[in-house]
Amino acid sequence: MPMAWHKVMEPVHHTHPRCELGKQATGTYQRAGTGGKPLCAVCAELIQLDSDSEEHDSSDDAGPG
Repeated sequence: MPMAWHKVMEPVHHTHPRCELGKQATGTYQRAGTGGKPLCAVCAELIQLDSDSEEHDSSDDAGPG
C-alpha cells in the first residue's frame, strides 16, 4: 500500500498517486500519515478501479476452462 499523506487543514488523507486532490496537498502543511482522517473518496475510487482492473487481468490469464 502506498504511503499515506494529508494536509493539516483537509478533512481526509490520501494514498493514491493519481488523486488530483492529493496532488494539491503539498507544501508547508503537508504531513506524512493519515492524521487520523478518513481516506479521500477519490483515492478510494481509484484504488477500487485498480483492484477491479487487476481482477479482470488475472481472469484473462486463466485461459479456456
